[in-house]
Amino acid sequence: MPQHTTHAEPPMTRGQVAVLGPRPVWQLQRGLLMVQSLSRPGKAVRHLALPGDWLNLECLCDLPADTRITALMPSQLRPLAQPPLTDGQALIRHLLLQQQRWAADMLALRTGPVEQRLGHWLALLSRAGASGAPPSADGPTLREIATLVDAAPETVCRVLARLRPPRITRERTKVRPSRWAVPLRLAAF
Repeated sequence: MPQHTTHAEPPMTRGQVAVLGPRPVWQLQRGLLMVQSLSRPGKAVRHLALPGDWLNLECLCDLPADTRITALMPSQLRPLAQPPLTDGQALIRHLLLQQQRWAADMLALRTGPVEQRLGHWLALLSRAGASGAPPSADGPTLREIATLVDAAPETVCRVLARLRPPRITRERTKVRPSRWAVPLRLAAF
C-alpha cells in the first residue's frame, strides 16, 4: 500500500514522552513506543507500536486526540501527509491487522508465566530492531518492562537473569590460599 509521507520528525530518545495532537496520522519508522490513553485512569497501556505501525488513528474518525507515547528505545516518527484513502479495502485491511496484532501482543505480555511473557517481550524487541539484551542505556528500564508484563521489577530481573545465556568465565590463574592452609600443613608434620 503506498504511503505518502512528509518529512520525518526529530528522533525521540529513550524515555521521551509526547502527546499526539488532533492531526496528523503518524507512522513509526524505527524504534518501539508504549502507547497510552490520556483519558483512562492510570494511563493504562493501550499497546506497543513497532516500526510500520500507524498512530493517532482517532483523527481519521474525527475523535478527540487521546494518545500519549513513550519511547522505550530511540524512535523515529513520520507524519503521514494524507493516509491513502483511495483504496479503502487495503486501508481497512492494514488497520484491522494492526489492531489484531496489538491485541495479541498485549495479551501475550499480560497472561501466562512470567518467563513466557518476557520471552514474548524479547521477541518484540528483536522485531523493533533491538539487540534483544535488555536492559541497556538505549533500552527500556526494568520498571517499564515490569509494567508491560504485569510483574514486579524484582521478578523481571530474576527471570531475565535466568534467560540470559551463560557467560564464559576466565579461569583463575592465581589460587589464593585459604586461611587454614598453613595450620593444616603444620599439623601434618
